[in-house]
Amino acid sequence: MKLRFLLAALSATLCGAAAASDPYPFEGYFALETPGKTLEGCGFDILHQSRDGAFSGYLLDKRHWDAHRQARFVRYKSGRCTFDAASAIDNCVTHTHHIADVEDGKPDRAKVTVLGDDAVAMLTLGESDSAERLPDLPAFVFRRCPFGAEQIAPRLVDSVGDYSKADLAEMARTRNAALAAQVLQSISETPAAVD
Repeated sequence: MKLRFLLAALSATLCGAAAASDPYPFEGYFALETPGKTLEGCGFDILHQSRDGAFSGYLLDKRHWDAHRQARFVRYKSGRCTFDAASAIDNCVTHTHHIADVEDGKPDRAKVTVLGDDAVAMLTLGESDSAERLPDLPAFVFRRCPFGAEQIAPRLVDSVGDYSKADLAEMARTRNAALAAQVLQSISETPAAVD
């Protein structure tokens, strides 16, 4: 009898914890907007956010691009976010990051403001910060990339291959408007199988 009661209490606790997370407020493929270059990031560094909170970051596979002139992206980070709709606070835990060190279990916090179907703003918060106390801080704006899952999914690979941490960091810093336009054009064409 005590065991049944203990199992019922544990089940109720677990269900309550799972219900504490609200559906994620946006999903799709996004890139960080930089001044004057709204969609350029979609050719270099893509964030894939799922409705269940899972996220992955992908960088343009520069060697593959140089060899084949076909867009392919390597996954360099992944994790999961939980969202509290009442406060609009996002808590994300990165599980894998091939560029930066990951602090086990420590969430990154952000105030999320959905700006419409094509954009979302995130104000990064410290552990004890509240969004109301940081009104003058600019938010990061992520714009929806101009392609759908059917166009980009065949071009995503789950590993970083033989890229070093330094290689990936350099790929993350590289921005070139002409190259971005070529990469985005490549994505809009019939996708080739990923090598």
